[in-house]
Amino acid sequence: MLAGRIDERRAQAMANATMHLSDERARRIIDEIIDDAPRLTTGQLSARIRKLCITADPEDALDRYEAALSHRRLTMTPTLDGTADLPAKDLPPDLVASATRRIDALARSLRRNNDTRTMDQLRADVFLDLLNGTSEETIGRGVIDIRVDLDTLVELNNNPGDLGGYGPLVADIARQTAAQYPESEHRFLVKNETGRPVAVGIAEPSGKARPHDSINGSTDDSPPRGAKRRRSLSKRERSIVQVLRPTCVFPGCRVPATISDVDHIVEFAQYGPTEIDNSAPLCRFHNVVKQSGWSYQPLDDGRIRWVTPSGHPVMTDPDP
Repeated sequence: MLAGRIDERRAQAMANATMHLSDERARRIIDEIIDDAPRLTTGQLSARIRKLCITADPEDALDRYEAALSHRRLTMTPTLDGTADLPAKDLPPDLVASATRRIDALARSLRRNNDTRTMDQLRADVFLDLLNGTSEETIGRGVIDIRVDLDTLVELNNNPGDLGGYGPLVADIARQTAAQYPESEHRFLVKNETGRPVAVGIAEPSGKARPHDSINGSTDDSPPRGAKRRRSLSKRERSIVQVLRPTCVFPGCRVPATISDVDHIVEFAQYGPTEIDNSAPLCRFHNVVKQSGWSYQPLDDGRIRWVTPSGHPVMTDPDP
């Protein structure tokens, strides 16, 4: 910080994320992350450190999770403006993610019906309508986005999972969450010995896996050569893009790909092809921001090179 490589907010994020550790263990974890800290946002930095903490001591992480969960609570707090806050604290993150997605989906359905309220207002009103039993909702259980490696799923190790929009999950909770959604569609990514993705598959709710799609090849539902240009990917192709790039690819953004737009890297209007290799997830906000002069290009090593409107390059790395 004294050298100007990180600011006070990043230093504070590192201190807060390791305050529960011994000095020795905290120092080891910070040593692992410190070289990357200058180019990470505080949100990315905190998530990386939480993952390192879980990896270093999975049992301690599970104990802390269960202790915090036992203190879950709902409080009503009056505000100075005459309104009230209704925070619920220390809840299971998978259920919070599912509930949040459901509320957001309901709010978006109202917005599509020309409701003039802002999205924030709609989410807040849907939240209260659901609690008070006055909602006329037609959307079922919320969708969650969880990533966990196969060895952890079958209990050969305890690597942390990752919950979209939240961050790292304790291995036991990741396994429990995956088991709670047997009716869901599961997507899986196959990598070679260098860690590079080579194929993507999708498991049906029945448990039967569809054939793999080569990363560099076309899918079964790609249009034949010479067909009329299409603007959107198929559902299966979108799934592959979401597996390859689990979050919005804008620098520092951690919005899950499953609730982001699928963007043409080379714009459709500039005759960019509607193909997996020319597609990437961008959240709605950053999709709009991109129109102000930003451009980007994926590199062979998995990174993405962005160029700002002023011509400055910004590199983003895939999640480790």
